[in-house]
Amino acid sequence: MDLVERIHPFYDYASTCWVMHLQSRMADLKPGERLDQSQETLEIFIEAHWSSTHKSLPELERIEKAFSPLRKSELFDKITKAAGWARKQAGEHGQGPAPDEALNL
Repeated sequence: MDLVERIHPFYDYASTCWVMHLQSRMADLKPGERLDQSQETLEIFIEAHWSSTHKSLPELERIEKAFSPLRKSELFDKITKAAGWARKQAGEHGQGPAPDEALNL
């Protein structure tokens, strides 16, 4: 029944593209604009899907810079790791969900 209701295609899209939408939101911020609601939603998402078995990714500096408006978050480290894994999976050599990733989507 889920496939008929098209629930899974949306899940596939959302679990694949969340980081692209978040990066777009970061790029569109105006000086002094606050992210309270977006940050709270992101933190809930990260905590709900965090994988304790993930492997580290090197070279997250670009992601840390892109997500710098979220630096005050207690979960900033997890956010950047999750974003790094999501970007890697969206890339040319992405393999799909794996236990090495930061989120268990």
